[in-house]
Amino acid sequence: MFYTDSDQADDIPQRNLTQAREAGMVEDEGWRVRADGSTFWANVTITAIRTDGELQGYAKVTRDMTDRRERERQLRHERNVVEQLLETSPVGIAVVNPDGSTNRANERMAQLLEISAEDASAYTAGQRAMFDADGAFLPVEERPAFRVFETGEPLYDQEILLDPDGQRRWLSVNATPITGEEGDPEQVVVTATEITELKTVAERRKRELEGREKELATVRLATNLLETSEQPTEELLQDFVAKLPQSFRYPDRTAARVSVGEHEAATGSYEPSERSITATTTTANGTRVTIDVVLTERQPETDTEPFLEDEQQLIETLATLVAFHFERQEYIDELQAETRRLEQFAYAASHDLQEPLRMISSYLQLIERRYGNDLDADGREFLSFAVDGAERMRSMIEGLLEYSRVETQGAPLEPVDLDSVIEDVLRDLEVRIIETNAEITTASLPTVEGDASQLRQLFQNLLENALEYSEGVPRVHISTERRGSKWVVSVCDDGIGIEPEETDRIFEVFQRLHSREDYDGTGIGLALCQRIVERHGGEIWVDSESGSGSTFSVTLPAVSEADD
Repeated sequence: MFYTDSDQADDIPQRNLTQAREAGMVEDEGWRVRADGSTFWANVTITAIRTDGELQGYAKVTRDMTDRRERERQLRHERNVVEQLLETSPVGIAVVNPDGSTNRANERMAQLLEISAEDASAYTAGQRAMFDADGAFLPVEERPAFRVFETGEPLYDQEILLDPDGQRRWLSVNATPITGEEGDPEQVVVTATEITELKTVAERRKRELEGREKELATVRLATNLLETSEQPTEELLQDFVAKLPQSFRYPDRTAARVSVGEHEAATGSYEPSERSITATTTTANGTRVTIDVVLTERQPETDTEPFLEDEQQLIETLATLVAFHFERQEYIDELQAETRRLEQFAYAASHDLQEPLRMISSYLQLIERRYGNDLDADGREFLSFAVDGAERMRSMIEGLLEYSRVETQGAPLEPVDLDSVIEDVLRDLEVRIIETNAEITTASLPTVEGDASQLRQLFQNLLENALEYSEGVPRVHISTERRGSKWVVSVCDDGIGIEPEETDRIFEVFQRLHSREDYDGTGIGLALCQRIVERHGGEIWVDSESGSGSTFSVTLPAVSEADD
């Protein structure tokens, strides 16, 4: 080990030997140089060795203290950072001892307690009067720090009031124990944040909300009435107008009339009056909505106006809600009518197409029987294409007919045992299962509310797809899971899978992901499945990745307790 060049220039080696000779021993710390040229921080002890008073030499012990020095430097840095954080924190922070004295407090805590920073460390519990959220005096033993000493558990967000009779100031206080080796609290860290502005805003908002309680209750009542009602319009308006006066300052003197288009309802005491307020709007289709509220007797002399501005705003809001309800109902009625027209068109078109298609198929087959031997190879191929096309069109028309009949010709929903449904489907697919050597397993399935015929069609389509789109021996498992009022039934296969971006498109009518040369089908099977599931109030989706199989899941309504 060698001294650094600077130490040698300052004659440190010789000075250390001189001090050791004179004092018997010297200890020094500083940088030293190893034989390879690297430096390290060393603690060096040099001891003079004497025999009968005569100096015989020196014993030198060198310890590498580089790591310790770095740890000490890091600890000093962290201590300085913590100190700066403590003093610059916008949150008041104090460390409290078990006797209530303060071990340490930052400047912000001193400000919150309205004492000087110099006096903060001398602060003791009870020196400052504190009150709980209800304004009751808070004894020392019920304050956050002492509750933590008592329970050993942290305490969060306790609201404390200062100066309840003067300039009210609110603090939100947290307290956390600092435990010893045995787990008992030795000190408690208390933090305090002033929330006076938040409390002021909250109290003002509370008063405002309380002032609007009647209006909000009326809007909620109207919303619930309109959202869930299937009453005839006259009954709905009568129920609505009967409750309306209760939302005004003088309910016993208030009468109301509500009209929607040609429909009208009014309270028994309603008569047109100058002491009134009115709100009018229209639906998207032009249906006029009017709410008219009158005061049947003159208001007290202390009131300059018969109605408040908030009451005018209330009926304007209610008129908008009523218009929205009837606008939505108009839209639903139009949509249902359009859907019925489209279903009728699809059914009629599909039905009417069958006869000419049957004639085309018959004549193609007749040509094939009579003149097939007279045709060359191209002619026979063209004829084969025509026959195949007619057959595909027949399958598509039949599928379209089934699609259009889901709503119009479905049976009423009733309890259906899915185990029996799957047994029927597997019996129908028995030949295909044997041909493909498929392995189909199923969990115990529930009883659901449904149309048995349509459910058989649903699961037959899903199982046929699982068999069709498999490579090698198909393996299919049917499982189920209860989710609230629904059953989720899943059909899982190990087939070719589907690209994630294609999982929505497969449920559209006549959408195919593969050519007919690769896989047979009309492209309507999954669209039909979705239509059946939607008729049962459920959903259908697929989880899949290309090459990793597919899991088709459907939700079906569970049998109600009354049906059980």
